Amino acid sequence: MKFIILLSVFMSSSAFASVWTSTKNWDSSWEAKYSLWISNKIGPNFFKDLGGPYARLKLDCADVHYGMIAYFSMMNSLSFSANGGNITNNTSKFDRYSGHQKMAKFIEYISQYYGTENLAHTDTIPVGIQSIRPGDLFMYKVGTDGSFTRHTYIIKGINIDGTFDVMYSTQQRAKEGQPLRRRTSYEFKKAPLNTGRDQNHWGFRRQKMPHLMSTSQESLGADFSQYSIARKLGRLEFFRYVKRTHQSVNESPKRVITRNFDNYCSEVQDRVTAVKSGLRVAAAIGNRCMNFREYDTNSTPSRDSGIKDTIRNYAYDYNRVIQEGKAGKIGGDLKRASDTIFKEGRIGSGEANRLGSMCRVNSSIGALDIGNFKQNLMANRVSFHPNDNAYRRWGFLKGEKTRCEVYYGYPN
Repeated sequence: MKFIILLSVFMSSSAFASVWTSTKNWDSSWEAKYSLWISNKIGPNFFKDLGGPYARLKLDCADVHYGMIAYFSMMNSLSFSANGGNITNNTSKFDRYSGHQKMAKFIEYISQYYGTENLAHTDTIPVGIQSIRPGDLFMYKVGTDGSFTRHTYIIKGINIDGTFDVMYSTQQRAKEGQPLRRRTSYEFKKAPLNTGRDQNHWGFRRQKMPHLMSTSQESLGADFSQYSIARKLGRLEFFRYVKRTHQSVNESPKRVITRNFDNYCSEVQDRVTAVKSGLRVAAAIGNRCMNFREYDTNSTPSRDSGIKDTIRNYAYDYNRVIQEGKAGKIGGDLKRASDTIFKEGRIGSGEANRLGSMCRVNSSIGALDIGNFKQNLMANRVSFHPNDNAYRRWGFLKGEKTRCEVYYGYPN
C-alpha cells in the first residue's frame, strides 16, 4: 500500500509533461538489475496482481515484454524507448490521464502499435548463447508465402539441466484477458534459420538501451554467433547445443524421460484451451468461414508443428536411453507410457486408460489419450483449421471437413 501511494504521488507530479520523469539512464548495471527483477519478482499474474487499470490490460507475447520493460523503467526513473526511439516515456500523448491510468494507457498504446517485428528489427540485439540470462527473449518467425507466425518468450530463468523457465502470452490469451502462461522446464523448437531481411534478427535477443535505439545491431557489434551455429547444426541439434551449453548437471534417464513426458503432456493440454477457444469463436459467428484475422488468432498450425517437434525430441531422447541400455532406470509406469506413446499399431483401451491417468486431457469431445493423439498428429489427421469440427480438430475423421480458406498451414 505504501508503494502504491508513493507511486501515485510520483506519477501525478509528471502528469502534464511525460508519462514519467526519467532521471537515470540504462547501463549494464541496470540490465543486471532488470534480469534479477524478472528472475525473482515476476510471475504470470504480474499485471493482474498490480490491480487497477493494469489488471485490465490484454497483452500479447511482445506486448508483455514492452510492458515489463516500461514498468521497470518507470519504477526506477529510467528512460524508456521503443520502435527505434519513435515512442518514449517523454511523450505527451497521454496528458489527459493521470496516475496509474496514464501508465496503463501508455502500455496499451505500445501493445496496439508495436509488436514482434519491432522487437526483432529495431528494439533488440542478438546475444551469444553462453550469455543468455533472465530478462532476455527468445523470438521466432516462421511461415511461407507472406503468411507468418511470430512469437516471443520471456526467459525467467535457466535450469541446471539446460532447459528454460519461460513466460509468454498468445493472441487468444490476450483476447480473453488471461494471465501469462509459464513453462518451468521448456525447450525451444524454432531455430533462427531465417533468411533475407529477417536473417540475424530472431532467436535469442536482448532489449537495446534507449540511447542506442537508433543504432543498428551491426554497428553495436552484437554477437551473431547463434545464427551460424543454427545454420551449421540445423533446427533440433541447435537447441540440443543450447541445452548442453547451459547444463551444469548430468540428467538421469528418469529425469530426461520425465521432462519429455511432462512437456508433451503440457503442450497437448494447452492445445485443449486453444481449440475450445476457436470452437467458441466459430459458434459465435454462426460457423461462417473465418477471415484472415480470425483465422490467425484461432488456428493452430504453428502450435501443432511445435508439438510435432516436441514428440521428435522425446523420441530422440527415449531411443538414446534404450540404446545405452538404461531403460530399466526410467521406472515401470513411465517406460510403459513411453512405449505406448511411440507404439505404431493400435493402442488398446487399457493402455489408453493408463496414459489418461498420467496425463489428463479433457477435450471438447471428451477424455483423450496422448498416445492416439500422437498417432493422429504425426499422420496429419489432426486439423489446425478453426472452422473444422471438434472431432477433426483432434484427428478423428468424423463429419465433413471444412471447405473454408486455409490462409496458411504448417510453417517450414
